[in-house]
Amino acid sequence: MARLLGSLAGVPAGQVVDLRAVFCELLPMRVICDLFGVAEEPGRELCEAMQTVFSTSVSAQEMTAAQARVFGMLAELVAAKQEGAGG
Repeated sequence: MARLLGSLAGVPAGQVVDLRAVFCELLPMRVICDLFGVAEEPGRELCEAMQTVFSTSVSAQEMTAAQARVFGMLAELVAAKQEGAGG
């Protein structure tokens, strides 16, 4: 959560910020990633893919591609955990 709040701290005073896009949508996935010990970079990619999966404004092809990315990333993370690499 501190990382997400830190990104908001860099916004100049008086500038309008879409809190849903830069904080609320990312927070649940970031918490889940933290609980499972997923490193920052794979976690960011996973969050982006999950946002696409849950979006109501993407095409069926984009959603299918995002689902494949999510499943692929999760498979890689599980394999890394099984090998002891952490993920």
